[in-house]
Amino acid sequence: MKSMNLFNDNAGIVRETKEITLLLLIAIFFVTYYLPLPPIVNNIVIVLFAVSCFRFNTWKEKLQLLRDRPAIWFIIAFYVFQVISMFISDDREKGLQYLQVRIPLLLFPVSLGLITLRNALKIRVYLIYALITTVAAVFCLASSLIIYYQTGDSGFIYNDSLSAAIDKQSVYFSLMVNIAIFSYGYLLTKKYLRASFRIIAIGAIAFLMIIQFMLASRMEIIFLYTSAIAFVLHHFFVKMKNRKAGYL
Repeated sequence: MKSMNLFNDNAGIVRETKEITLLLLIAIFFVTYYLPLPPIVNNIVIVLFAVSCFRFNTWKEKLQLLRDRPAIWFIIAFYVFQVISMFISDDREKGLQYLQVRIPLLLFPVSLGLITLRNALKIRVYLIYALITTVAAVFCLASSLIIYYQTGDSGFIYNDSLSAAIDKQSVYFSLMVNIAIFSYGYLLTKKYLRASFRIIAIGAIAFLMIIQFMLASRMEIIFLYTSAIAFVLHHFFVKMKNRKAGYL
């Protein structure tokens, strides 16, 4: 699957059915995450995704990955601690509700954490996430502008009001936007995208940076621009070093 010729040859190819299935489920997960749907819909997708991960490789490979990735043990231990806390809590009903909300905290590490993704697959996950987040941002902006034109209140195009259409707080959506920007940036710097799509990706970054400003999350804005400055400086000094070494 060449992903509609969005990628260069160095991005590799995804052909195996299990990898294509995983990509589709990841895309559906992100879509259901952003849409203001009942939580049960997203939970069903998570379960399907987990099942796909469980069938992705052999149990022998999973056990080896479990040995090689101690972080998974810490995450599992944290969830077990939550279960113990629920049983010793005076309000078990409330504790059970918290456990249900945190099920993905256990499910993702023991499913996604126990498979190995080829670079070609990772690249496509980055792009899928970035594109869906961009569409979500467009949807938020369009919804906010409609309300603004109806009311004349510019407050509807900023902060939490901007992300209200997807039922997300601005601070969380700001984080998601940052990750999308970094995903585009990674794909561009590694030159995985075709020239025709690079322009679209650059435009998407510019758009998301505007959305980031309108979401008005100071921490995420600071993090974004600090990271951008650090990257530019790193890139500049690496180029200078390579030029002096005769690589450029």
